[in-house]
Amino acid sequence: METVTGRGNGDNMKSKSDFVRYNMNEYIGEMETWNVLKGKMEKSIPFCYVRFNEGESRLVANINGTPRGRGSTMEPEEVRQLGECSINKVGKRGGRPYGQWNYNQQEDKEFHNLMLESLVEEHPDYHASLCNIRTFSNYRYQTLIQMDDKMTSPPSQVLSAHMPHDKNVHNDFLETIKQYSGKVNLVINETGKTDNFPFKCNNIWTVSNHDAHRNSMGVIDDIKKEIEQQNIQNELFLGCAGPFTNVVLHQLWKSSPTNYYIDAGSTLDGFLFDHVARGWLEKIGYSHYLRPKLRGKK
Repeated sequence: METVTGRGNGDNMKSKSDFVRYNMNEYIGEMETWNVLKGKMEKSIPFCYVRFNEGESRLVANINGTPRGRGSTMEPEEVRQLGECSINKVGKRGGRPYGQWNYNQQEDKEFHNLMLESLVEEHPDYHASLCNIRTFSNYRYQTLIQMDDKMTSPPSQVLSAHMPHDKNVHNDFLETIKQYSGKVNLVINETGKTDNFPFKCNNIWTVSNHDAHRNSMGVIDDIKKEIEQQNIQNELFLGCAGPFTNVVLHQLWKSSPTNYYIDAGSTLDGFLFDHVARGWLEKIGYSHYLRPKLRGKK
C-alpha cells in the first residue's frame, strides 16, 4: 500500500497502512473494551459506543457475499469485483423471528452514507468498534480501510464490537445498567417485551421489526425532541435495533453529547423475547435458545 503524506494538512504522516497494519495485529479484547467504557461512566465522561459486527461491516464496506478467513485479507479492488452488495438478514425461509432487515447498495445509498458517518466520526469519546481478528479478519480489514481513508486522525486502537459476548462482561454490564435504573432509555425492536427488564426505564422507543432503516427513520427526530424537552443529561441510552442502532446513536451523540450511548446489540434479548436467537447467549446461560430447526415454528 502506498505511502501518503499530508492528508491535506501539510504534516508528514506515517505510511497509510500503519493504522490498518497495527489494528490487524493488535486486538483490544472484550473485557478491555468494557473497562474503557465503564471507566468513563465512573468518571462521568459521556461517550458513544457503536458496533460494526459482520452485517454492519459488510454494509458499510459494501462487501457482497461472506468473505471470511483468519489468514486472508481482501484489497478494496477485490471487493468491488464481487458485484453489487445485497444483504438479506431474515433467516432461511424467513425464520429469523425479529430484527429482519435487507440492504441493497443502490436502494439504500442514504443509509449507507449515514452508516459510514457513524464509522468515521472523530471524537476521543466516540467509539466505532470492529469485529475481532480471529474469526472476522476480512470484515475488520475492510472497515479499517474505510476509517484510514476517511478520517483525519483515526484512533490509535479500536475497541471490540464483540464486547457483550463475554460472560463476565455481560453480567457486569447488566449490573451497571441496574445502577442507572430510572435513567435508562431504550431503542428496541417493536416485537420486544418491555416489562421484563431488571431495571426501570425513563423512555422506550420502538422501531420496525422489518427494515427499521427504511421504516423508522422518524424515530431519530422523536428521540431528539424528547431529549430536549426532558433536558435529559447523564443518562444511559441503549440501542437494540440492528444496524439502525449505529445511525440512531451517532445522530443522538452529535445533537446531545451529554449522555452515555451504548450499542447493546443482542445483549437484552433474554428479556425482550421468548427465545434468544444467538448461540453466544445460550453459552452465557439463557436456556431458551431458538435453535435454527425451530425457527418459524410456534
